[in-house]
Amino acid sequence: MQKGNFPLPLWQAAQEQLKGAYDWHIHTGPSIFWRRADDHEALAEAVDAGMAGIGLKAHEGDTASRVQLLKNTSSCKVLGGITLNHFVGGLNPAAVEVSLGIGGRVVWLPSLSARQHVEYYRTVSDSFLNKDFKYSTPGDGIYILNEKGKLIPEIYEIIELVKSKGAILSTGHLSAEESLAVAHAFKESVGAGFVVFGHPDVSINKANIEVQKEFARLGGIIEKCVIALACPWGEISIEQYISGIKEVGLENCMLSTDAGGPVPKRPSSPEILTGFIAAVLEKGLLTEKEMRIITTNVASKIFA
Repeated sequence: MQKGNFPLPLWQAAQEQLKGAYDWHIHTGPSIFWRRADDHEALAEAVDAGMAGIGLKAHEGDTASRVQLLKNTSSCKVLGGITLNHFVGGLNPAAVEVSLGIGGRVVWLPSLSARQHVEYYRTVSDSFLNKDFKYSTPGDGIYILNEKGKLIPEIYEIIELVKSKGAILSTGHLSAEESLAVAHAFKESVGAGFVVFGHPDVSINKANIEVQKEFARLGGIIEKCVIALACPWGEISIEQYISGIKEVGLENCMLSTDAGGPVPKRPSSPEILTGFIAAVLEKGLLTEKEMRIITTNVASKIFA
């Protein structure tokens, strides 16, 4: 017997590895994009898999208030927060302050509205966002460095707010250069909190391993999103992917899925993670102990 292309014992071993694991990057409905599940359904899937925590992200705005409705409904922790796209005014410290004030734990710097994202999609598609939304395309996109290559003032204000709450700042879909500038500023600022390099292996905002190592050296966490193994998001071989994780350092990497869509029939977060774990174990690329570091140990710090 087997699940997909894996023998049943291997699939079961991967499912066992998923118990106590985290996925901090899941997209749920309601959304302007197709999503496979709403907040409650995504949480139920994680609970059924024995996961310890998930994070709910919305390109359109803020999931902080939605997450409050899920609090104490299960042993699985849920993180929410705001994504600073133009839908919420872009780099808007007031929006960040309110999100953190109502329980948000994550601030994602621009994703769909990042200049890096806009420029990438203009090379691969004529349509940036759903054409039903007249104001969806944010011009040339948000860029966080000035003409001298320095961070603009709003970023420092956002970092100050994040660190005052001991929260998490993700670089979203920013470029490698912008992301490193954020990591430097985060390290030099006062307060607690975490800075995460948003899926740097994905084609949208791809950053090489040397950049990732520098980000980690500055104290940041590297989000290793397994969507980078799939077309059209990166198509990296699993061997290359694990080699990169080892080079950056397992203790600096956090596995995620970016589950939820917009592609119909994309698997759930637990299904994606289980398939990835099974493939890694089958090929002997990581031991079960090593796998636990990137699925559980690193992420547990930001979910604490």
